[in-house]
Amino acid sequence: MRLFIGILFFFICVQLKGQQTVQFTQYIFNGFAINPALAGIKPCLDVKLGYRLQWVGFEGAPKTTFASVTGELKFKKVRSIRTKHGGGVYLESDIIGPVKKTTMYLAYAYHFPLSRGITASAGVFAGLQELRLDASNILVFDPDDPLIRGSGSRFIIPDISPGFFISHKDWFTGFSIRQAFPKKWGLIGSDKTKNTLHYLLVGGKRFETGNAINVVPSAMVKWTGYTNPSLDLNLLFELNHYFEIGASWRSGDALAGIVKFNFLEYLSLGYSFDLTTSKVRLGSSNTHEIILGIYSCPRGASDYLCPAFN
Repeated sequence: MRLFIGILFFFICVQLKGQQTVQFTQYIFNGFAINPALAGIKPCLDVKLGYRLQWVGFEGAPKTTFASVTGELKFKKVRSIRTKHGGGVYLESDIIGPVKKTTMYLAYAYHFPLSRGITASAGVFAGLQELRLDASNILVFDPDDPLIRGSGSRFIIPDISPGFFISHKDWFTGFSIRQAFPKKWGLIGSDKTKNTLHYLLVGGKRFETGNAINVVPSAMVKWTGYTNPSLDLNLLFELNHYFEIGASWRSGDALAGIVKFNFLEYLSLGYSFDLTTSKVRLGSSNTHEIILGIYSCPRGASDYLCPAFN
């Protein structure tokens, strides 16, 4: 019996509540993907292209491809230098065994000062999710199983994901909700199968050593429904703002190494390697994630600086 069966049950069991959204090891470099309030944090265009291959060699392993573009929305009306609007587009393809989900979002964010040196922003993703199921990759006892009656079909559901972010030149924190518009899947699973809300809380701080080396610890907490929260802990070292290296730990799941290179003023390249520590390691122990950043202005150009997402 194929491993796809277990993966399918992850999505369709009536009583099961589990992760339905993509996880990123390099969340510290890819903030817009998890929080729409980061739209337009830079005054120029910020493009990200990424690919994540989880559990290499594992049959039906998750494969994620994404692309995003965000920037400041400039209007003719006079505004305060610390009050601005941001917009963006986020596209994502996530394939897990026989299930493929394509996400298409438009984003808007409003940035405003809270006090001297502290800026906040509130944003929202609004868009669509398309789900497909290919039952030819599933071995079942009953070929007429109603749980897979939607095989070969696709269906589209609307989605809204809000977020809030607060930043200072030395620290940051943010909160976002994914899939805030619960919707029944209809064709896949039972009549109770639907999107569930996912909550993400991120925070971090930069410590300057005075030797061109900065230390940036950060954490992300993820939880949904009645499941146990998942905790990611990151520790990064910035070297002259051109090279970053660090490590990450995900509770009950993996240890990871992270590197990032900033080059030619307008480009960055981040890579992470996850070493699985959960029981999944018996089938596969490696995960790769790569993110290319492209900017239309020199790196670091911003109305306010934050120790992450730059």
